Amino acid sequence: MRRHSVVRSETISVGHLTIETTTNNVTSGGAPVSLQPKEFAILEFLMRHQGQVFSVRDILQSVWSAESVAGEDTVRTY
Repeated sequence: MRRHSVVRSETISVGHLTIETTTNNVTSGGAPVSLQPKEFAILEFLMRHQGQVFSVRDILQSVWSAESVAGEDTVRTY
């Protein structure tokens, strides 16, 4: 028999921000927020690690692919 995969929506909320990781939707106080994909990835990373401090290098290694030519200044710009 074929197995049917169930797609579950994962919602992460921190303060007034809420993100839906399966749809990449972001709301702030219920109002939609438009983000670029990399902005969403950074926000998701930070929300998953609430209360933790990361260096620019940590964020670069966690959010960008190993093949990326992005540098620490790119992270600072975002």
